[in-house]
Amino acid sequence: MSADAIEVIQREVHVALGECVLRLQRYERLMKVILASSEVSGPIVEPATARDERAQKLATQSLGALVNSLFESYVVSEGPDEPAPDGTDWPPDQISIRFRHYIAMTDERRGATQDAIRRLVAMRNELVHHFTERFDLASEAGCFAATQHLAACIAQIKGHHTELQQWAESMRRARSIAHSFVQSDAFADLFIDGSEPDGTVDWRRAGIVLVLSEAARALSNNEWTCLDAARRWIEERYPAQVPEKYGCRTWSQVLHVSRRFELRYRMDNGGRKAAWYRERA
Repeated sequence: MSADAIEVIQREVHVALGECVLRLQRYERLMKVILASSEVSGPIVEPATARDERAQKLATQSLGALVNSLFESYVVSEGPDEPAPDGTDWPPDQISIRFRHYIAMTDERRGATQDAIRRLVAMRNELVHHFTERFDLASEAGCFAATQHLAACIAQIKGHHTELQQWAESMRRARSIAHSFVQSDAFADLFIDGSEPDGTVDWRRAGIVLVLSEAARALSNNEWTCLDAARRWIEERYPAQVPEKYGCRTWSQVLHVSRRFELRYRMDNGGRKAAWYRERA
């Protein structure tokens, strides 16, 4: 075969090799996106910052290191969820969240998936570091063998990239559902007002308890706060916080059933009985 004919075949090899490298780079980039976005925790005002920090740490990792991270935290064995962090390092005066998305597999399937992706990593390393050692690109037979090998590599990369895209789409749907829930009345009832779906109230974090505590800090006189003054203060600032929302008829009932406050009555200047409260120690 003439030198010109060999050069034509060599260009076909170069194109196929370039396609492999580009597809591998897209695969690696998508894996970084999944790992950076799969878990976010901390103050609710800083989720983007947390994600960016994870992305920065992943930016310089090799594909092999990314795969190790993938099977340490994202592709996990079926079984009980790991305990959530206790949040002791989160700011106590801010609402914090934790979002985690992962793929759970049987041990057998997880092992097979891990082996298949590790073979992809080995293939990538062979293409980048040893391709010209394996194939004689100066000969027709060598170029033909290289072309056949690269076609098989492209098919292998496509399959793995499709799998990763499916995982990314699953994460996108999960995040969309979570976002919709955060915007719902049920989320506000549960995480802002402390109202459980069954109608019970978690008084430790109930919104009305929080605003009563805030009013006490703003209005207290020798540790005690006039309930009527606190009610007016709350109505001006937090009109949605009313006893009826928590199954109570009066503000005094809120103080009593929440067990977060002490309540006593005093006679005001007009000879009427007035309620005063303070937070329990």
